[in-house]
Amino acid sequence: MRWATRHLMRRLVMLAVTAFVVGYLSTGSVDQVFAAIGKIPQALGVTELVDRIGADTTAAKTRSKPRTATVSRVVDGDTLEVTLANGKEADVRLLAYDTPEPYRYGTPECGSKRASAFTTKLAYGKPVKLTVDPTQDTLDMYGRLLRYARIDGKDLGRQVIAAGWGAPYVFNQDSPPKNIGYYRTAATNAKNAGRGVWGLCDGNFHSEEDQPWSGD
Repeated sequence: MRWATRHLMRRLVMLAVTAFVVGYLSTGSVDQVFAAIGKIPQALGVTELVDRIGADTTAAKTRSKPRTATVSRVVDGDTLEVTLANGKEADVRLLAYDTPEPYRYGTPECGSKRASAFTTKLAYGKPVKLTVDPTQDTLDMYGRLLRYARIDGKDLGRQVIAAGWGAPYVFNQDSPPKNIGYYRTAATNAKNAGRGVWGLCDGNFHSEEDQPWSGD
């Protein structure tokens, strides 16, 4: 339920409680108090309240549906540029995993070129289904869409991780992405097999002190 809806409902409850206490203290009559409370929804515009709740629910369902787009550019292993069905362009930061940065501090990180090349091979020019995660934000601080991506019916993030060119990533430990367990299993297999960054630099593609995932 969105904040605006919760706010309206809290307001209605608070007004009812206040009306009961004040009415009872002033009249001493429970019947008169309940009669006054019964008029609150009308005063607030109960039809408008119901319509707004319905609109919030419809909007939430719309946002949760996968959106179809076409990958117009692969920025790096975990970032895409896409063309949406309406013709608009959008930047997409893929959820729940991290890949080596090709331009971090002016120096390509361990495995960055191969991670980008792997993602390009899987994604460039192809239709993609973008899906939100209800446990996560829909936009990051740069205004990019935060989404999971499915290409040719397969989860792109899992394929990148399974090949060893990325690692699971949790932005907020108090609210982990819903796919994180799925991704950790793929990462464990890649690490045990020494694939990708696990063979090149033991998975420490940012630095020895900044390993995105240790398997714990």
